[in-house]
Amino acid sequence: ASIKLPYVLRWEASPIDFATRIAAEAGGIVKPAGGKLTVTKRGSGKGVGGSELPPIRVTRIGCAGWRINGTPRPRHGKVVAAWHDPKTGRRKTVDHKGGSGKGPQHTLLHPRPSEDEAKRAAEARATELTMATGGGHFIVPFSAANSA
Repeated sequence: ASIKLPYVLRWEASPIDFATRIAAEAGGIVKPAGGKLTVTKRGSGKGVGGSELPPIRVTRIGCAGWRINGTPRPRHGKVVAAWHDPKTGRRKTVDHKGGSGKGPQHTLLHPRPSEDEAKRAAEARATELTMATGGGHFIVPFSAANSA
């Protein structure tokens, strides 16, 4: 799918930083591969070509160590994004429920030029905040089959 964006200024940012910021606002993730930048939806579990990414299984046997940290629920209940309405000249807001819908709101700093962009940015940030409820690492021997 393609998303049409208005003019966006790249100021004092490298090309990869700029692309990462634009993709994050639309709910995507950027990866340089094969001399090109590839973009896919964050958390989709799919590669750039649309195929499912294979799971990487980590078993206790052969694993040198691990640490998992998790939180039981997302910290924010909703994300609020502002946009400028050119017809009225006023600032308006849209919100997107995140997680259980309970908890404080997270307000995006910069207003967006249109309601559609504000909705898309609020949805992308709510999804990111909902997914950021845990993390960890595993120490396993190198496997060429699992390397990118």
